[in-house]
Amino acid sequence: MTVQEVIDRAMARSRRFVPEGAGATASPTELVDAVQDSLHALFQIAARVNPSFYGDTETVHYSAALGGWPRPAAAEAVERIERADGEEVIVVPMDQRDAEPGFPCVYRWGRVYKPAGTTPGPKAGEALVFYFSRVPNKLVDETSEIDAAYPVSHAALLELDVAIRLAIKDGGPTAGELLQPLLAERTEALRRYVAHLEHETVEERRAYGLVRKFSTNTLVPLHSMLAGGAA
Repeated sequence: MTVQEVIDRAMARSRRFVPEGAGATASPTELVDAVQDSLHALFQIAARVNPSFYGDTETVHYSAALGGWPRPAAAEAVERIERADGEEVIVVPMDQRDAEPGFPCVYRWGRVYKPAGTTPGPKAGEALVFYFSRVPNKLVDETSEIDAAYPVSHAALLELDVAIRLAIKDGGPTAGELLQPLLAERTEALRRYVAHLEHETVEERRAYGLVRKFSTNTLVPLHSMLAGGAA
């Protein structure tokens, strides 16, 4: 699925509600950016609902210039940090660096994870492995492929978000009324996307700790992450 395919379907949806030729026309670059923004928002939602869905790992080397381990640029939400041997590295608050003295600890300052100074480490020069929910791949132009990890079965959600942006831009004085069918359709599409994130794998069996649960009652604030806040 390419960006152009998403744009074409979005424009077709928008024309059902906007008079032909009315209002301003979005530029190709603007529409590519709109698809990218929507995709970012959908990856952000996944980071909250099911962090492992777009999960990735990266070995990060210690930076002497920064005094720590830089946060991976592709990380939307960091879930776990490990040493090379798999031992977990605990993240502690900057003002409570002695919170877990018996474990290897780091604290976060800016976008850098710095040694907390505990005896177990980690030490300067040591490489750490970051586990995180990632951001989507960068879209360059209309021919770019949508990130392969995004489910094609939920392409309608991308199309609807872009269609809403087009309707807001081109809708004129009746835009509010014209938007309602698009918004209602997107609500259902978002609900199905979240449901997919919730049920896409078997329940994890844990020795300890609580299973992360997500309530679809929070769909309303999630709408603010899409289509420039239109909900």
